[in-house]
Amino acid sequence: MINNLLSTGLELMLVGMGVVFAFLVLLVLTIKLVAKLLDKFAPEQVTLTPVDKQPVTTSNASEITAAISVAVHKYRNNHSTNQH
Repeated sequence: MINNLLSTGLELMLVGMGVVFAFLVLLVLTIKLVAKLLDKFAPEQVTLTPVDKQPVTTSNASEITAAISVAVHKYRNNHSTNQH
């Protein structure tokens, strides 16, 4: 009786694991196929726009430093009150 239950349980476990494995393999293959189809029929179009670079000056650097200091101060104030 116990031997029969164990063999039935083992059989059911192996069938279930096989079904899950097959489903996951199918899922991975389907995702790869869809990715290839999308690349073929709808390739991603990337447009690069040139960016004008401005040199960092002393006054500009001090403004940036002040903005960063304010942002860090606000972040620390908001997160220190939320943790208590």
